[in-house]
Amino acid sequence: MKDAFNDELYKCVIDAYNKENNESKNYSYNITIEELDTINALDCSKYKGIDNLSGLTYLTNLTSLNLGKNVILGGSTTLTNTTGKLKSTIVLPNNLTITNKTYKIDDPSIVKISNDVVTSLKKGSTYVTMTGKVSGNNISERYLVTVSPSNLSTNTRLSSLYLSKGEFRFDSNQRNYSTIVDNAVDSVVITATLSDKKSKFVTGYGPRTVKLNVGTNILEVKVQAEDDSVGTYIISVIRSDGEDNNNKLANIELSVGKIDFDSEMYTYNFSVASNVDEIYVKGVAESPLSKVTVTDISGNTKDDKISSKLKVGTNKIIITVNSESNTPQNYELIINREDYDSEDNYLESLNIKNYSINFKRDTYNYNLN
Repeated sequence: MKDAFNDELYKCVIDAYNKENNESKNYSYNITIEELDTINALDCSKYKGIDNLSGLTYLTNLTSLNLGKNVILGGSTTLTNTTGKLKSTIVLPNNLTITNKTYKIDDPSIVKISNDVVTSLKKGSTYVTMTGKVSGNNISERYLVTVSPSNLSTNTRLSSLYLSKGEFRFDSNQRNYSTIVDNAVDSVVITATLSDKKSKFVTGYGPRTVKLNVGTNILEVKVQAEDDSVGTYIISVIRSDGEDNNNKLANIELSVGKIDFDSEMYTYNFSVASNVDEIYVKGVAESPLSKVTVTDISGNTKDDKISSKLKVGTNKIIITVNSESNTPQNYELIINREDYDSEDNYLESLNIKNYSINFKRDTYNYNLN
């Protein structure tokens, strides 16, 4: 029966048998069930390391048990619902019972215990120690309790993400982004907002300021969901070496008029009707490192785009693209505002009180019944 017992508990059993039967069996002796029946009292207070009581039920006539300061290891309990029971590993002979149970919780913010029922308070893990009485002596058992509700959020998404420098279009379901900044930008501020108030940023991977090296920099934003799963957003930021010489436009956007744009064509001529007295112009650069300015017919200059008044006759608007290496390139728009009146002499609508007509701009006669 030796293999049925914890090593230290078996030593206690052999010593108790020897004492009650005036024997001198050593610890290698394999005691029989019949010999175990002769043991009435078990004092294990001087033995250390007794953490389980397997085999104790074979001592069917045991009426006294003293485990001293030994603590039995109970089972682990995971609460996915609100309440549950502790999993005890203690099985005693029929003559013994545990009374006067009390519980000590290492972290009482995680669970509470009443009448042997464990109630979860928040997610986490804690140890619980039970102390009771057996035949007048203390007995203790220690349990691990983990609270992991089944309805924990798995949301690791952000609702917003952007940099102080460098542009990209954010989508909460897209995890990878890239952008480029000019050489003068030696750091960026990451701003991010959690989609779920129950999630949190992993320490060191939330909103922050990051130094940039010349070349590629990998920035990570990590979100930890309520269930502890982690999602990562990755931004690849390329810091230029300052030598980009691209001074071309990718497109010219106009509110009126039409041109066949070509990045290698620097002058465009087109006409607008005489009733067009204003035009919106925007220059879109090929390189995000270049700077675009637009100058209207009066010499006013603005970044990227401008709304310019037009006079009758010839109007010149200049779009300048200056590369990161400070090489400018001009694109010219020569706009002719025609000087004759519009030939559009149609009505836009016609309404007659108390009558309904099917108005058409090129129908001139109507019958009112």
